[in-house]
Amino acid sequence: MKKGLPGGIDSHRRKGIVMLIEDMQNENAGIPTEFNQYNISGSYQPQQHNHKEKKPITRKTIAWACAICVVLSGAFGFGGTVLAHRITAQDPAVQSSDVQTAQKVSSGAPIVIYKAADTASTASTAKATASSDGDMTYAQVAAIVKDSVVEINTEYKTENIWFQYTTGGAGSGVILTEDGYIITNAHVILDNNQQNVADTVTVRLTDGTEYPAEVKAYDTDEDIAIVKIDAKGLKAVKCGDSDKLVVGQELVIVGNPLGELGGTVTNGIVSATEREIQVGGVTMHLIQTNAAVNPGNSGGGMFNMRGELVGIVNAKSSGMGIEGLGFAIPVNKAVSVSEELMTKGYVSGKPMIGVSFEDVGSGSDLFFFGSATSNVKPGVYVRDVTEGLNDKVLKEGDRIIAVNGEEISSSDDIKAQVSKSSIGDKLTFQLYRDNKLMEVDVTVFERTPDVEAKEAAKTDKDEKTEEKAQEEKPYIGVSLSEASSGTGMKQGVYITALSKGYNDKVLKEGDRIVAINGEEMTSAADVKAMVEQSSIGDKLDFSVSRDGKLLALKVTVFERPDDLDETLETKPEEDKTESTTPDMNSFFDFFSDFFGRR
Repeated sequence: MKKGLPGGIDSHRRKGIVMLIEDMQNENAGIPTEFNQYNISGSYQPQQHNHKEKKPITRKTIAWACAICVVLSGAFGFGGTVLAHRITAQDPAVQSSDVQTAQKVSSGAPIVIYKAADTASTASTAKATASSDGDMTYAQVAAIVKDSVVEINTEYKTENIWFQYTTGGAGSGVILTEDGYIITNAHVILDNNQQNVADTVTVRLTDGTEYPAEVKAYDTDEDIAIVKIDAKGLKAVKCGDSDKLVVGQELVIVGNPLGELGGTVTNGIVSATEREIQVGGVTMHLIQTNAAVNPGNSGGGMFNMRGELVGIVNAKSSGMGIEGLGFAIPVNKAVSVSEELMTKGYVSGKPMIGVSFEDVGSGSDLFFFGSATSNVKPGVYVRDVTEGLNDKVLKEGDRIIAVNGEEISSSDDIKAQVSKSSIGDKLTFQLYRDNKLMEVDVTVFERTPDVEAKEAAKTDKDEKTEEKAQEEKPYIGVSLSEASSGTGMKQGVYITALSKGYNDKVLKEGDRIVAINGEEMTSAADVKAMVEQSSIGDKLDFSVSRDGKLLALKVTVFERPDDLDETLETKPEEDKTESTTPDMNSFFDFFSDFFGRR
């Protein structure tokens, strides 16, 4: 009979095995299943003295466990990275390199300007690392930004003494938003006098597509304008940080030089980051570059080597022997102005005094109230004052000689004084009025659409008044001639003919006009100016010399008839020359305007 093991021993072994399995399960309960298969916890050994002891964890086992952890960590990290790249590639809007700045317009539609994220901890660190591994080649930058720069063409209708004609201008622009907002310079869409917006503005994309553009808003002091085209899905530029530019940093300029070479790319460096320049009487702090900048580049883009917009090209120094002096408005300033123009229609906090001025040189005639005053003194004169804005302290014809004690030589000097003032300031104007030296306090107001509307209404009223005065054409029915010394007659202005029914009962041929309304008359132009500034029905006080006697006469101002007998309109020789000979200045202005705008 085959001997077996004692029943007690078999039972004891079975009990030990059960306990071992239970302990192993308890010990591995908190370990992930993928680790359990490697058995990193070891085997369980019951505590009874007559069973095998538990094997200790060796260094080799620990080393294998660490190696397995490293491999798995790398695998999961790689997989997560690939997944993240796939997600961001499908939705560029969530890329960490862009920050979207959204503004709301009155219609409720968002305006999104893309700006580069600020990854630098401090400005000093950013300046020290202006050139980094993120920089690209010129070709790469050009490829990225070319579709964000557009050509802008303008047309202006002009009239002269011969006929009406159209002149053109050209510049550049940069696409700010995907739905068609484009930034350019104010002087690109305004005429040479910075007064009137172009009659038509056309935008051409790099693919040749052309769109009519609407001028949404502009600011001449900042030289920024916003135009809008009806398009979607455009390549909007990404704006960088112009505060981080450093001298010597490489740049790329893209624009439309000469108005005919759209998409032209030039390169250079930052020559200066905050060059103070006087532009139209306004002090601007601009980026200076040695990159080639030509007429037509205005409004184009200045880019860093990451393809980010850092400036809007707006000026260059020109002249014999001058090269490599281009300037651009820093993008931080340009974007700030643009956001206000797109959302409010104007830039808040802009100072103004509601006065327009005219610079008069020596020997010039000054025109006020539709008439000319000859031989005025050279200087800066008040042309118009907007109602409610300093019209109680300044008057048309005031000659300004100083502001806050600083001598004034041009209207740009006054503009510079106003632009550096704050809203509510009082500026002390020293001026001459009626040959008397005066001092008045002029208040600085904020330029708002309401104020601009007042100015526009004032200008429109003045234009209508001038048109009405030209239509009425005051007339006293006399023809004049001038006698100089040595002719046998006393020097002065003489009446040579009279129209019947017009003061012919008061004046006589041969009368020498000495004065009108107390002002001495020394030429036919003086008499003409006095008559033209009067209104229909006025009575002018004439002092005339007749037969050696000085007479005081009342002369009535009539409206000049359309069917006037020209034989009674004999004029002095200088007037005949003016009426029959075309104005050569106008002739030259025509050709200069026609061929010079581009």
